[in-house]
This record gives sequence, structure tokens and C-alpha cells, in this order.
Amino acid sequence: TPFWVPRQSPVLPFSVGNYMVGAATSAPIVPALLGTVLGCVPLNCVWVGAGAGGMTALDTIVNHGHSNGGVVDASSPYMGALETVGVVATLLTVASVVKAVWSVWQEEEDDATKTTVDSRTT
Repeated sequence: TPFWVPRQSPVLPFSVGNYMVGAATSAPIVPALLGTVLGCVPLNCVWVGAGAGGMTALDTIVNHGHSNGGVVDASSPYMGALETVGVVATLLTVASVVKAVWSVWQEEEDDATKTTVDSRTT
């Protein structure tokens, strides 16, 4: 099983990836650790680059076409809007993951109940 796959997902929470690698498999520690390190580096580079580019773009907008090297005034109304968008996106992602996990859990519980009832009737 490639251990780096869950680490490449931008929407899979890291703790869920930990569960998938650690609790759901009998993963040896060295390949799991190596896969985690190698799987995290590329995506972290992408996110750092995207963040730096986004800050430079926001800085350019705030300063009317002049970049300050990515330094944005924290009191800027753009920062408040950006933080709000980030919080809303995080809440929506968490809600969708919880909904998906809940539905799978309910299906497994229903299957277990049905199996128990079926075994009693036979």
C-alpha cells in the first residue's frame, strides 16, 4: 500500500490519513514514516507557493499596484474578508467530512443490526 497517497489529498484531514495508515493497516513504522515525509513535501511546497503568491497578490491590490514584498497590513478590510472566507471554507469542509463519516457509520450500524436480526431468525 502506498503510504504517500493519503498525504497528497488537500481535503483529507491529516488525522484521518493517520488513521488510514496506522489503525486500518498493519503498516511497518519505517515505510509509513518515509511515505509520510515524502508524501508531505510536494504538497507542502505547493501550499507554501500558493500562500506566498496569494499574499503578494493581496499586497498588490491593497497598495494599488505596488508590492511591499508580501507584507499586508493586518487592519486592511481585505484581510478580514480573506479570514472570513478561510473560516467559512474550513467549516464547510469539516461539515462535509462529518456528514460523510456519519452516513458510513450509520450504514455499518444498520448492516450490523440487520445481521443480528437475521441470525436470530434462522
